[in-house]
Amino acid sequence: MADFSEEARALYDRATQAYTSGDYAQAADLFAELMLSPGLPADQMREVHWNMGMCFFRMGNADLGRQHMEAGGYQPAEYAQELEQLHGDEARALYDRATQAYTSGDYAQAADLFAELMLSPGLPADQMREVHWNMGMCFFRQGNDDLGRQHMEAGGYHEADYAQALHDLRAEHGS
Repeated sequence: MADFSEEARALYDRATQAYTSGDYAQAADLFAELMLSPGLPADQMREVHWNMGMCFFRMGNADLGRQHMEAGGYQPAEYAQELEQLHGDEARALYDRATQAYTSGDYAQAADLFAELMLSPGLPADQMREVHWNMGMCFFRQGNDDLGRQHMEAGGYHEADYAQALHDLRAEHGS
């Protein structure tokens, strides 16, 4: 295995640092620059494609991420666990943002974030029921009882399941 040139090693370290700090666009740019460097040994290109793929996956560009994985010779089974973890992390972060918006009283923003979460590949299907509850409560708090009930029903809840919460909400607002 050939060694990196000093310049290529420094570039690799900067790219890795950008990735670790969450600056995936900068990391991708630096990894791309590294790919073009004559100081990058050919036998290291596979690893750089992996890193580029992960940058693009984290930036939400799954197509380009997969292209880099394929260019590196990786099969979907080899990076599926990484993607699963990534999607799970993104879904948890989205759930946290939605919950924070809800607790701060920004119910419209919370509903938008819960809707985005519903579309996330990282949301386990068995948590969809809870997300429907949260969406329903957002809409109840915005005064849209019809949409709130629809989400409750989509989550498998019956009126008896959410009647007390709706009653408490109305009492809280004096209605």
